[in-house]
Amino acid sequence: MNRKFLIGAAVGLVAGIGVTIGGTFWMCQRWGPFSNSADARAAWVVRKLSGELKLDQAQRAQLEAIKDDVLKKRAEMQPGRNSMHQAILSQVTAEKIDPAQLNKVFDDHTDEMKSARLYLISRFAEFHSKLTPEQKATLRTKMERFLAHHDSPL
Repeated sequence: MNRKFLIGAAVGLVAGIGVTIGGTFWMCQRWGPFSNSADARAAWVVRKLSGELKLDQAQRAQLEAIKDDVLKKRAEMQPGRNSMHQAILSQVTAEKIDPAQLNKVFDDHTDEMKSARLYLISRFAEFHSKLTPEQKATLRTKMERFLAHHDSPL
């Protein structure tokens, strides 16, 4: 009887651990940083920054507004990105690749990315100006840890 109890307890423990790990993975996929949805990933970043930096209501509202603007900008860029992918795919199946056409497609996309980068930097500067020195120090520490974790040369 004692042996059956131990086997049952071990099976139950393994099943419980499996359900916990699976549930955690599912939640991260659905609402966390590994979600396939840009909206969910952006919401996760806002929640994470709000908690880590201890943002006040005004700062949180500004970060939410920036998130919404960035998602709008991303949606505006999506058709250009899709057309770039289609141009590349059409060249792959063509008899001969046209480098001039591909370069034009990539130049257009690069121009679009440059305008988005300029916009994002201006919004980041706007948000940064509202942070306290302690929040800036915390943000720097978090960014350094992120860069170290993702094998950045910095």
